[in-house]
Amino acid sequence: MVEGLPQTAVVFHVAASINLDASLKDALDINAKGTLNVLNLCQKMAQLQALVHVSSAYSNCNRDFIAEKIYPTLAPLDAVYHLLENGLDSPLTRNVVDKRPNNYTYTKAVAEELVAHERGRVPAAIVRPTIIISSKSEPAQGWVDNWGGANGPIVGMGKGLVRTWPAAPDTMIDFVPVDMVANLLIAVAWDTHVRNSRGDKEVKVYNCSCGVKNPLTSRNFLRTCLHYTRKHQFRNVLWYPTLLMTDKKLLMWTVTYLLEILPAVVIDVIGWLFRREPRYCKILHSIETSQAAKFFECCMETIRENIGTIMIEKQKKLLKLRSVLEYFTLHQFTFLDYNVAGLRKTMSLEDRSIFDFNMNNIDWDSFIETYVIGLRKYLLKEDPGDELQ
Repeated sequence: MVEGLPQTAVVFHVAASINLDASLKDALDINAKGTLNVLNLCQKMAQLQALVHVSSAYSNCNRDFIAEKIYPTLAPLDAVYHLLENGLDSPLTRNVVDKRPNNYTYTKAVAEELVAHERGRVPAAIVRPTIIISSKSEPAQGWVDNWGGANGPIVGMGKGLVRTWPAAPDTMIDFVPVDMVANLLIAVAWDTHVRNSRGDKEVKVYNCSCGVKNPLTSRNFLRTCLHYTRKHQFRNVLWYPTLLMTDKKLLMWTVTYLLEILPAVVIDVIGWLFRREPRYCKILHSIETSQAAKFFECCMETIRENIGTIMIEKQKKLLKLRSVLEYFTLHQFTFLDYNVAGLRKTMSLEDRSIFDFNMNNIDWDSFIETYVIGLRKYLLKEDPGDELQ
């Protein structure tokens, strides 16, 4: 790699830790120091034309209204590390996170500042995708290769395992297809090179979002997903797919205990009595999470001691995912995307067609159908043509 540095023209920096539970130091080491290392490496590339740094639209989720600009964090990176090295990881150090729900989003904001600081030394731009979902068309419709974001919960809903979800029904939820994000990254690299060759050293920010141009509410997304998980049924469904979507926590957790946790425990205890693998809870674990995890663990300690861990540890992870996502599903964010729109106008008609990142081109109903089929085909490895009767 070092030998090839002089010939390197374009760098896409997409590496990051997306562990929302990482300690502040671990998250900074990967997301901030890692970015700093890439910037230092880029300065050794004599032919570099563009560095495209992939951030997150939620790096500034302590704001409701997010423009395409760098928002300063509360303390320099060196100062934060000084606090950490002196054992001041709470509560003083946590204040620098500035009302963000986790260390991941904060460290992505720090990384943006580091990229902006290299203005004039490294030709760079920043792309902020919202929640990345399956592909619109490339490499195939509905292609998906991970359980992150909405994928796990939607599979759980289709299996009849997830029966509740925290969301304000009329809140806009922001998804962007993975192939359209890739197209934008390529276009941004081109634009950064063109601007840099003209002497424009600005580190431009591009919010990759559908919310302003092609809005989708939580209600419409979940109802449409529910419709197509019924139409294209998954194998080994435990219950008929249903979902309660609410922003009332008491109602949500009451239903969660009655319709998710209690059946999981009953089925796995019965399985244990017959010396069978606790399959239900194993599946359930990979789909959601919450604050109720601690309460649930206390209630289940006796079962843990008598029949082993069964679903306890897995269910804790399930509940934890839900609590992590609550902040984002219950908040309304507005992402301005003037730079993205302006970039599209500078492209030829042919390039706009090849490198399509126009969110207006998404028909959500048909897209969500291919998304559900893609979950079956690529994650569950089920034949989409094998419909259950």
